Amino acid sequence: MQTILTNSYKIDFDTKSLKINKKVNSSKYNIYYVLNYDKQYMCFDDIEIRNYRSVIFSYLDKKLLCFSPPKSITETVFFEYDSLLQEETIIVNELIEGVMINLFYDKSINRWEIATKNSVGCNYWFYGKSNDEKNSDKSENKTFYNMFLDALRANEGQELNDLPILEYFCKSISYTFILQHPNNKIVLPVDYPTLFLVAVYYIYPHEAVYVSPHNYKNWSFIKDIEGIINHPKQYDIQKYNIDSSKKLKNLFLIEKEMIKGVVVTNTTTGEHTTIKNQEYEYLKLSRRIAPNLQYHYFCLRRVGQIDNYLKFYPSMKKTFNNIQNEYLNYVSNVHNAYMLFYVEKKHDIHDKYITHIFKIHQNIYLASLCKSRKSKIDSRQNITCQTVLEYFDKMEPRELLFIISENRRLYG
Repeated sequence: MQTILTNSYKIDFDTKSLKINKKVNSSKYNIYYVLNYDKQYMCFDDIEIRNYRSVIFSYLDKKLLCFSPPKSITETVFFEYDSLLQEETIIVNELIEGVMINLFYDKSINRWEIATKNSVGCNYWFYGKSNDEKNSDKSENKTFYNMFLDALRANEGQELNDLPILEYFCKSISYTFILQHPNNKIVLPVDYPTLFLVAVYYIYPHEAVYVSPHNYKNWSFIKDIEGIINHPKQYDIQKYNIDSSKKLKNLFLIEKEMIKGVVVTNTTTGEHTTIKNQEYEYLKLSRRIAPNLQYHYFCLRRVGQIDNYLKFYPSMKKTFNNIQNEYLNYVSNVHNAYMLFYVEKKHDIHDKYITHIFKIHQNIYLASLCKSRKSKIDSRQNITCQTVLEYFDKMEPRELLFIISENRRLYG
């Protein structure tokens, strides 16, 4: 099997691959080439192509100026090389929700530039949703360029290149940030503009060299601007007993705040994999589903009429499937929380699961033990995922809707 682990990336402007899109893009001050792989034709083992997630070359001499983290490799492939998580080489960070912004220096014009995945200059915005819906009309939206300046505490009228803070940044390095801003809320609330530094690369004419977080976090200027430049939360592998990829997902049952997922990185090579929090994914999806449709689904489920209903209304199949997946994911989370609490004796479980696992333990498991003692026949009820599903299926539809909608109430 061909190895994919590396700490440097050879980037060829003249690549002949049809899977890479190459386009001319201009900022306010210069013209560039932006190269991106085509998602539609990406394969998990495209070792070279995955490096072209967002690559920027100078227009005239075709030299590499900016490199962003390659497409993450699959969990399966990553753990073939790192079957056990070791604190020396592996770090587990929060997967930050937000927009990726790359910062690089263009020596031909002696200016700092920023770029999103597809565009240099960042003078545009998504027609998204701000934290304050009353102030989210088009006239008040800021460009990503302005949002980036807000996060760097720029004064009104200052341009990127005028910021004193950038005097400390090495001009031979490309920096990748995740930007959060109240004017660009995605799912989770954002209180103030924030930048998270997630990747650093030394840039050469046709090569990008990975810099480990263990190194750049200790750079003096990075430490000096901590609070303006932030780092994703890092999870203690020993504290959380994260010794396998399977146990990584238990973090989502322990975390008190909703997170998008985690990024597992080999700090020697720079290779990484992402593990998404399914609860976050369903919350993102459910924001587009009206609560009355969820209630309708639970009513039909209670009387066993979902299939009959879909015969007459097949257009609802996708919506009902999404609601069902969210429901079953919640059931699975409760079952996993039960196993963590009562079997593995991990008591740091999210509050929203505690009530249910207590009731399941008291009313189902302990009740079955009591029955076994009286009858002298072993009729203990093992708590399986099916057991938990039956526990929830007995609830009234309005009660289920309240439970499933908790995240929407908290983060909507």
